[in-house]
Amino acid sequence: MSEYESHENRRHERSKLSCPVTIFSETGQSPTTTASADVSDGGIYMSIPVTKAPDLASEVEITFSVPRDEFGIDCFSAAASVVRRESQANRAMSGVAMKFKNPLPLQLS
Repeated sequence: MSEYESHENRRHERSKLSCPVTIFSETGQSPTTTASADVSDGGIYMSIPVTKAPDLASEVEITFSVPRDEFGIDCFSAAASVVRRESQANRAMSGVAMKFKNPLPLQLS
């Protein structure tokens, strides 16, 4: 079983969704903007340049926008903790999984 498969025991269904995400670290460094790969009511996964990726178990604040239809966008803010960080094929990027402190009512299904 791969490391990815071992994390499939989730409470919230994930949706593949590319949306803009801004990460504010607890250390006060400049915010990092990237795009999500998937999102659920309980967390978010994204690729971040290795030099900007928050450390495992660090606490962050994130903001992101979810498109609803051709005219609507919902914006969310959440406190989150980094629960997984993994190298990606090109080694310049890290895959980062974050768990929201409190689940969000994203209504993605």
